[in-house]
This record gives sequence, C-alpha cells and structure tokens, in this order.
Amino acid sequence: FIKDGESLFSGCIRWGSYRVAELVPDCWELTSVNVTGASYYGISDAIVDIDLQPGEDVVVTYADMQWGWIIVEKQTDPEGTNMTFEFIGDRDGTIGDDGQLTGYCLPPYEQYWSQEMDTYLWELMDIMITGETHPAGLQSTYDLTERKVFFNLDPGEIIKATFTNKYFPPPEEPPAEDHGAPVGIEVFSVNKPALLAPWIALAVVIVVGAILLVRRYRAHR
Repeated sequence: FIKDGESLFSGCIRWGSYRVAELVPDCWELTSVNVTGASYYGISDAIVDIDLQPGEDVVVTYADMQWGWIIVEKQTDPEGTNMTFEFIGDRDGTIGDDGQLTGYCLPPYEQYWSQEMDTYLWELMDIMITGETHPAGLQSTYDLTERKVFFNLDPGEIIKATFTNKYFPPPEEPPAEDHGAPVGIEVFSVNKPALLAPWIALAVVIVVGAILLVRRYRAHR
C-alpha cells in the first residue's frame, strides 16, 4: 500500500517478464499509467506487463482521481419538528429535521442539482453551502427563491447544502359577525305626580258627588 507521492521499490531483480497491477480503491478512478525506462512493455487498464532487459530501471507511475460526494441536509425552526420535506433532482427523497440525502462516489467536474418542494406553512429561510476545497474551481451556487442548489463537484470534495426552513402558523380567523335584527330598548323618565293627578281628581269628584247625594236625601225626609 502506498499513498500520494510514495513509491514501491523492487530492489535488484533478474531480467525477465514482470507484471505490475493496481487495485483501484472504491470511489477512485485510474486516469493514467505512465511507463519510463522499459524497452518492451504493455498496458491494459491497471495492469502493466514489462519485459525487463539487463540494466534497465523501469518506473511505472499510476495517476488516480478521487470522486466526490454531495449531501443535502435539512434544518428546521423550531427544532425537532416531525414535519418532512420532499426533494427532487440528483439528490431526491424525503427528510425531516437533521436528516440528510447523500450522493456517494459521483464523478467530478460535473454539475448536480437538488430542489426542495414547497411545503405549506413552511418558508425556506436560507441555503448554506460548505465543504468546497478548490477555491479556484467553479463554485456551487443556489437560488433561494426557487429553493434549488447547484453542486459543482471537484475531485475529492464533499459538498453539503443545508436547507433551513421556518414554520409560520396560519393567521387566526376573526370572530363571526352576528347578522340578526338589531334590538334596542329606550328608557324614559317617569313623572309620577303627573300620572296620578287625573285619578286624584276623579276621586274628589266621586267623593263630592256622594256628599251632595247624601244631603239631598236627608233634605227630602
């Protein structure tokens, strides 16, 4: 096993036929094989067959490129909600708060996209992109209005786009209006002496009349 910039040295070996092969790791792509110092050799994918001649120093150089990852993450305000959000595109699916949609081992130098569908009562407040390690390359972008992110993936990058949504409750409905007929009561002051005056006058007349009748009756006896 060797890393970037390292070598495997065979030491002094007898001339003859030799084979060198690389086992390409997952998420890596063999981009080139270069052989120097050999008079006779053949290359097939990651395999190099060398016909080593006396006195030759042969160098086989393998160049590999690491593929990348894209991640779509969801955050909500308030935290811990049970609401789920749907995404379409190269990273599609349904996730809730703290959930992720991950794309593993994607070829670099390509653009990928993911878009969040509109969710009732939830507003997308922010999209934050992190993980880009090649500032000179084409940077990833997003459109907040369209709820969409564009990943421009370079070799070995793990780019994450975090979508943050906030909940806005529906407005309260105004109280129902009463459309029945209006009912009104008017209050007036009462003049009690004025109301009793006719009745008092009538009583006086009756009493006076009775007295006169009695006197007349006695006078005729």
